[in-house]
Amino acid sequence: MSLPAFYDAEIIRKEKFSDSTLLFELKLPEEASFTYQAGQFILIYQKINEKEENRAFSIASKPSQKTVELLIRIYEQGKVSPYLSQLKKGEKIKIRGPFGIFTVKNRKEEIIFIAAGTGIAPLRSMIHEILENNLQKKVTLIFGFRQEQDFFFQEEFNQLERNYKNFHLYPCATQPTETWPYAKGRVTQIFPNIITN
Repeated sequence: MSLPAFYDAEIIRKEKFSDSTLLFELKLPEEASFTYQAGQFILIYQKINEKEENRAFSIASKPSQKTVELLIRIYEQGKVSPYLSQLKKGEKIKIRGPFGIFTVKNRKEEIIFIAAGTGIAPLRSMIHEILENNLQKKVTLIFGFRQEQDFFFQEEFNQLERNYKNFHLYPCATQPTETWPYAKGRVTQIFPNIITN
């Protein structure tokens, strides 16, 4: 089995999601035969001090999409993410992929997704794939984060819940404002109440 290929991907969108989180949308060359499964990841490469470094980032977009979206948290002391934060729309980055076997295996039984922070990225891809393929299994997402600004893809998930009767969303924040209408605390605190319903 051959290893995944390298590609020069163009940044066609760069959006600030929070103080330390960015969404990148990448376009691959027209001739690229890049296909992936929901839940897989890519490697991004950057040369630092004459040495090529790479970091793995989960694909947040759905497989039916022609572009690739990545939800990336920027770490000041990191090697690759600070470099990415400086890039602009139209610039290109070296990637390789897809990799990984973190995919939905059983498509018949109920599935519960649990995510925190940017860990929502591969689950977003999986949820879209399941719902788009009209699988009638019950899908539950328990999404934990610190503050409201970290409720990534909020309107998108709310819309999915309105559109699909088999999709249920449970957001929870550990440091919300007083007007926060959803659960407060960590996902481990609300999980027992959800799975007994």
